[in-house]
Amino acid sequence: MMVLPSLMEELVEEILLRLPPEEPPAHLVRAAMVCKAWRRILSDGGFRRRYFRFHRDRRAMPTLLGYVCRSSTGPGPQFVPTTSYFSPPPLPTRYGYRAIDCRHGRVLIRVASEDGSREDLIVCSLVTGIRHHLSFPACTHKHRAYDCMCSFTWAVLCARHQRGGCDHLDCHSGPFLVVSVQTDYQAVGEHTLHMRVSVYSSETGAWSAQTAYCAIQNHCDVGGCMNPNLLIGDALYFIVACHVIKILRYDLCGHGLSVIDAPQLVFSEVVLIEIDGGPGIVQLDHDCSVYTWSLRHVDAYGVGEWVRHNNVVQLETMIPTIYDIRYPEDYTIRFAEGTNTVLLGLYGIGVFTLDLNSRQLREVNFNETCGKNCMLPYVSFYIPGIPLVPFFNFLSSHDPLMNMQSHDQTKCDNGT
Repeated sequence: MMVLPSLMEELVEEILLRLPPEEPPAHLVRAAMVCKAWRRILSDGGFRRRYFRFHRDRRAMPTLLGYVCRSSTGPGPQFVPTTSYFSPPPLPTRYGYRAIDCRHGRVLIRVASEDGSREDLIVCSLVTGIRHHLSFPACTHKHRAYDCMCSFTWAVLCARHQRGGCDHLDCHSGPFLVVSVQTDYQAVGEHTLHMRVSVYSSETGAWSAQTAYCAIQNHCDVGGCMNPNLLIGDALYFIVACHVIKILRYDLCGHGLSVIDAPQLVFSEVVLIEIDGGPGIVQLDHDCSVYTWSLRHVDAYGVGEWVRHNNVVQLETMIPTIYDIRYPEDYTIRFAEGTNTVLLGLYGIGVFTLDLNSRQLREVNFNETCGKNCMLPYVSFYIPGIPLVPFFNFLSSHDPLMNMQSHDQTKCDNGT
């Protein structure tokens, strides 16, 4: 019997690369069971990244997979999926745990001790469930007078993000950064906000010295400052909101901190979004209308002109019961980075996605308490059928043949 020649491994990889992502991943599982050589290709990290990139480029944009929220009366943060095909490991749930940021496959959780005497942080991978514990950065106001109040705002991101160093397809287990913005409010004199930035690196396991500083004069208090944040390129943006709205910009590469004036939107819920590669604002007005603003003609000092777009969305025509909401704290609006979607949490009504381009509104689930929660969108280049876990472990769970050693170099001749 004539033995058919085997395909070159490079050709096999190109064929496997074009297997369609699907739910369940039948084609990929069958391919992995053909022979050890094919399993070795499919379980390789380089192939996974190529597969994600190949199919991601055809999807054009990342996907909103769900959101992290914590009920004000609940035991801790929980992930709520908005799709049927992504179910991550559970987050650590305990009273005193609060999710404060989410990006690049990681959730940042603030941990308070039962007696309130100590606070720490946990960075948890939504993909693998791996947790990293880190301490709070040093607080500059501990030995200051009683007339100084302090708060912290946080951001978590992939450590290789700067200058386009990572495409975030498979970096959830890699190094990360946590950016801390400490805000001190001087309650006497000129009522000044003093803002200082420190950065934690998982590679060094330590907080940096304060890398940047700026101050805002005549700001009335520190409450309501700077959550959520927005990452655009190599810069993080935060809203400083009280009676006067400001935008804080932190340069991740140059470590500079600057302040951008914002349109003065009273009686509105606002959130930062990305428009044409720069910062913008979504405004949820008191009359239940949604507006978008963009910053145009920005000079070297960050000064520009805010322009309100005409793409107004009237929510009351889509959600008649929205008028049952009486208090601003009963709704939450969040932007899903990398998409054109905002997430709306309406207390007692549900959670909705709003596409800012098409103006389409979709109810994703009913969560009657979400308007009062910290609601953090989770966005990823997830492909149905390729769970964001080491692919070899996924295949191992589907067939006992996959428990063989990955270093077995048996060749795939004639499909055996």
